[in-house]
Amino acid sequence: MNEDLQLLWSLQDEDTRLRGLMSGLAAIPAQLKALDERLAAERAALEAVLQRTRQGQLERRTREKDVEALSDQERKFQGQLFQVKTNLEYQALLHEIEAVKQRRSQLETQVLESLEAEEQFGVERTARERVLAEAQRMAEARRAELQAQQAALEEQAARVRVDRDALLGRLRPALRARYERIHAALDGRAVVPV
Repeated sequence: MNEDLQLLWSLQDEDTRLRGLMSGLAAIPAQLKALDERLAAERAALEAVLQRTRQGQLERRTREKDVEALSDQERKFQGQLFQVKTNLEYQALLHEIEAVKQRRSQLETQVLESLEAEEQFGVERTARERVLAEAQRMAEARRAELQAQQAALEEQAARVRVDRDALLGRLRPALRARYERIHAALDGRAVVPV
């Protein structure tokens, strides 16, 4: 009976090692998923900067077209100054010209602010691209580590299974069946020290 106890105790040790290896293997997919999520977040942040840049450029172009239209309107009003016949019409036209100039000046200021914002977006884009490249580099290195770790754990688990099967083969059939039943029922703790 002493030899049976030694075998059971060794078998319990192998099962404990195997359970530890399997929990290590189970943690790897979550770590890989976390890497993918971080990369996706960095890509989304870069895409947000690119989207803001495109939106800013679109708004700036629209304002530039409005400035052109106001310049054309001012030239048209300037041309009409020589065609008016009354002082009241002349004053009204000067008022219109002044309003167009002010509006154009506001739009030109907004265009300059848009250009400054685009410059900031360019700096932010460059920084985000660097962060993404670094995150990709680190993720690939970590992915390689995790894959190597996974391969090593699988190899160790295979060796432990072979050792476990060898120990199970040395047990009497009745004792083996009893061990397996208790092992399954008690979450892997079939043998405990007393």
